[in-house]
Order: sequence, then C-alpha cells, then structure tokens
Amino acid sequence: YRLYCRHRLEGDVRFIATATSKDFLHWSERIPIDTGDAPVEHLYTNGTLPYFRAPHIFLSLAKRFVPDRKRGNDGVSDAVLMSSRDGVRFDRTFREAWIRPGPTQDNWLARSNMPAWGLVQTGPDELSVYYSQGYGTYTSQLRRGVLRLDGFASVFGPYDGGELITKPFRFRGKKLELNYATSAAGSVMVEILDAEGAPIPGWSMDEAQALYGDSTAEAYAWRKGDDVSDLDGKTIRLR
Repeated sequence: YRLYCRHRLEGDVRFIATATSKDFLHWSERIPIDTGDAPVEHLYTNGTLPYFRAPHIFLSLAKRFVPDRKRGNDGVSDAVLMSSRDGVRFDRTFREAWIRPGPTQDNWLARSNMPAWGLVQTGPDELSVYYSQGYGTYTSQLRRGVLRLDGFASVFGPYDGGELITKPFRFRGKKLELNYATSAAGSVMVEILDAEGAPIPGWSMDEAQALYGDSTAEAYAWRKGDDVSDLDGKTIRLR
C-alpha cells in the first residue's frame, strides 16, 4: 500500500508526504515527495492515483495554495498537475495552473478549485475531473471538467511547422497510434529513428504521409502501410 498525506515542511509550508505498508497496519516513516528543482509551493491536497490507462504512471492533481493573496478571505487556490513513475519523485515540468479560478469571484477563495480524488472516463474520447468551486459561499458546488482522453499535456506546432524527437524507448506492438488534432491546413508526419537517431528505412520522413484530422487513437501509416511489427521489442525514437 502507498499513502499520500498532508505534511509540513520547514517554514510552515504545506506539502505532501508518502509512506508504504505491507499490511495496512505498520507503516514506513513518511517522507516528503521530491519535486526536483521546482520552487517550493504550498500543496494543500494531492489527489494522487495511478492513471488507469497507464498504471505505471502516478498522476497528482494537487491543490496549490497561495496564502499571502486575499480576495474575500485569506489565500487563493488553483490546481497543478504532477506525474511520477516511482511514486516518490514527481515531475513538475508543467508548473502553470492546470485548473484556474476563472472569472467567477467566488472561486477566488481559499479551498476552491480543489480537485476531488479520481479521474473518470465519461466517453470514448473523454475524461472527467471534479473540483470544488465557491467554497464557503452559497454557490459552493462540485463542478465537472472534461478533457481529451490522455490529454493532460500536449505538444503544439506553430503555423510555420516544428518538430520533436522523443527519448529512446522500447516499442511494443504492431501499430503506432497517435492522439492528435490538426486544423484544416495542419498535418502531422512521423519518422522512426533507431536508438542512435538514424532514420530506419521504410519509416523515414521521405516515406511518411501527412496525417490530418482529430483522433485520440489513429494508426499512422507510411507509404508501405501501418504495420510496424518488425520493430516490436526494439529501442527506437520518434521524430
């Protein structure tokens, strides 16, 4: 079992700690989670859970509290997104707010915009998250927000075009499925590289095709088709 709980850092900073147990009775000493070189912020609750579509990844929808700001009561809140692969070291690449208070003034109060625990798939291509609004007012409610399936973060390509190259990873499967969305004029092209970064014949950019549309799981096809089973088990990179 793994526990995530509230914790106080030096300087009276609200934070998150974790502990483990083999029997749910005897627990290890709790330790603060590690957020790397990210600035220390008040993280009031955490909502950490294994993502059900990739249970080796922990997602944390933490409520960030800013105590020295005041619009009606002491402190304002939003929510941030963190992720981890070991449950202890959490990546905070995306430090901006994941859920913002918005224009409604009742949401600029402490304890608003606090995600409830859990993510729910509410459609073939849709996830829902629930969070508090108007805490302590007559408008107090739990609101549902929706996002694209697996759409916690994305890469954006400008009109003039851009590219990215992934880190090396071991490929499993027979097809490469993309979760993507383009405009009517935009497109996506994919090249498969070996671990050293050299294009693999048959899946190079010269043999790639422009893909356009909007799908959470569409098989990408090169001129020779979408079968990439020859790469199963091999270490590759995507460009």
